[in-house]
Amino acid sequence: MGIRIRGLVKAAGVCRESLARGVPPGEQKAFLRWVRGILDQVEAICRKLPGGVEDLPRPSREAYRLLERVAREGLDSFTSIPSPGHPPPSKIRAPGLSAFLDALLYDLSLGDEPSLSLEEYREEAAGWVEGVKKALDRRGADPSFLPEKTGRALAWLAWLSKEGRLEEYLRMVRVFLPGMEGVTRGRWPGVPKLVGVLFQPGRYIYRMKKEKGILLWRLNCGLLRAGEKEREDFFQAALLGRRAGADLLQRHRAFVSSPQFLALSREVEDFLAGPGRDKPRGRAWDLGVLFDKINRQYFDGCLERPRLSWGDRVTKRRLGAFDSLKNRITISPLLDDPEVPECVPAYILYHEMLHLARPGELKGGRLMSHTREFRRREEEFREKDVARRWIRRLCGGEAGARG
Repeated sequence: MGIRIRGLVKAAGVCRESLARGVPPGEQKAFLRWVRGILDQVEAICRKLPGGVEDLPRPSREAYRLLERVAREGLDSFTSIPSPGHPPPSKIRAPGLSAFLDALLYDLSLGDEPSLSLEEYREEAAGWVEGVKKALDRRGADPSFLPEKTGRALAWLAWLSKEGRLEEYLRMVRVFLPGMEGVTRGRWPGVPKLVGVLFQPGRYIYRMKKEKGILLWRLNCGLLRAGEKEREDFFQAALLGRRAGADLLQRHRAFVSSPQFLALSREVEDFLAGPGRDKPRGRAWDLGVLFDKINRQYFDGCLERPRLSWGDRVTKRRLGAFDSLKNRITISPLLDDPEVPECVPAYILYHEMLHLARPGELKGGRLMSHTREFRRREEEFREKDVARRWIRRLCGGEAGARG
């Protein structure tokens, strides 16, 4: 039984995760110093062992070899390295940030004059953003290291704190309030409660919940960009729900999948992603090349290329994903293998490109993606049978393992 060096395997996991995410150029020297510092400590311990590093348990030996290779070869050899499931680096907390944003949006939700002036709110929001950014810089991190809720709160505060944004936001709250009051009275006649409206980035179009004595409508921030006709369609769709007519739903669906609607959410996601996170070129396959080929064959070259990236982790349950907010397709690095035929990652990419081409159907405020028409189009992939056999082989029989 070899000696166990506490923290070595965890350090290698953090190293692997950082390599998979991509180490920004400005942080690479500090990252290599950190790796070499760990190696120095490990080697000092191993010099006291009869067999040196070979006396370590197998997980510790593998961790040491990864760190030693990074220190010896530098970072250029690690442009794409999948993580085998080690935990990501510790999340960085920002206590009070989300609570401040919630208080700000709640204060504006009734359209009345806020308890603080908009200028005071803007200064306080800018202070929060600057303070969190400095804390991240001290840790050599970016907003992607924050918990998801905190990161989104920071990104939205960063947007709101810019000149004129809070005024625009409050104006749109006042524009939407009469329409949402009409929706509320129409769906729940006789409801005596106050109605409030707030806008946030999210994967929903609208939600309603009773909060602090108010029926509070949480609307997707994309609705801030709605014109008068789009607003009227939204009010009607929210009022009628599943009873809405096909023409109304088609117009509304076209708007909520448009660049106009998605622009703000994508701005938030770009803020969260940090620089250089996308990795389209893998060890075996280049997603950009595959995208262009599939685009010509199945979409007449009409699709604009989104962000493309191999994932950070090897996954089997979900081999691909299209995130409309990030405008990003991610493919599991399980398929980035020269032994895997090209048609396998191409089939998964084709599936995600169908999501890009077909935004889905609106039901109850949510977009439903895997419609009957979507499945019909999926069957048009020429090598689907070969691809599906390989997927079952790679995923241990999980034939539906795709995004």
